Amino acid sequence: MLGPAMRTDLILDMTGKPGSRLSIFDQFYEGLEYELVDLVYSDTPLRARVPDWPLTLPTIPLPEPDLDTASRNEVVFTGGMMGEMVAQDMGESMGPGA
Repeated sequence: MLGPAMRTDLILDMTGKPGSRLSIFDQFYEGLEYELVDLVYSDTPLRARVPDWPLTLPTIPLPEPDLDTASRNEVVFTGGMMGEMVAQDMGESMGPGA
């Protein structure tokens, strides 16, 4: 059974010059920086000015959840990339209490 549909609407209001490029870097971890994505402008602008219409998408036609048949689930976050599974694999290399 598939879970509910999810959607993220993202509008980037980019005002760079036609033909230019912008590189986005992930710099969260010192010494592990990397280029995440390049945003590249077309040589020809999409339009001359900002649109004068609403920038909204239609809603996804999903029924409301049936709370009478809902179940409670526990979700435990354990540190992302350095979470519990990695900690078990690394053993004592993570230090005391790992």
